[in-house]
Amino acid sequence: TTERIDITYDSLLRISTYTEIIRDDASPALTTQVILFEALNYHPTGQLEEYRETRRETGSTIIQAWVTAVNDRDGDGDTTELILDDITVAVDATTIIYRNDMAYTPDGQITYYYEEIQDPQGRVTNRTMSNIQYEPGTSRMLAYHEVTTSDITPTGLEMTTITDRTNITYNPLSQIVS
Repeated sequence: TTERIDITYDSLLRISTYTEIIRDDASPALTTQVILFEALNYHPTGQLEEYRETRRETGSTIIQAWVTAVNDRDGDGDTTELILDDITVAVDATTIIYRNDMAYTPDGQITYYYEEIQDPQGRVTNRTMSNIQYEPGTSRMLAYHEVTTSDITPTGLEMTTITDRTNITYNPLSQIVS
């Protein structure tokens, strides 16, 4: 479920800021909160051109991991064993997303944007989406070009990934098939 609160608007009645709380039934102990969404700039046509979003994930989740146990859980007489165990992991992570240079088709479909994502460890990923194409008369995306550059280490080692996605097809329910 998603709850959007504290919505503010500018003098032209466009969204300026809001807070959003997202809860997922798959991970009920985890909450994602958009602490602050800030619309920084709009095109003269009224479409969003630039924004900053600060997301915070809090709570806990259970993962399975191989651990060394100092007891005899399986009753075979060993006092140190390697076992698969459920471990509760506390989460408190903040991610900052800055997106700008958003461009649109005349009928309002996004064709280009640049975004910078700072993860909870301070690493930065830069992503450019361009040449976004749509099926005429629908909002179904047919193709795009994506360039992503990510920090791998704090010392500046980077990895760049280039994706050219073409010929995206859909089933009768408008779900992507290929």
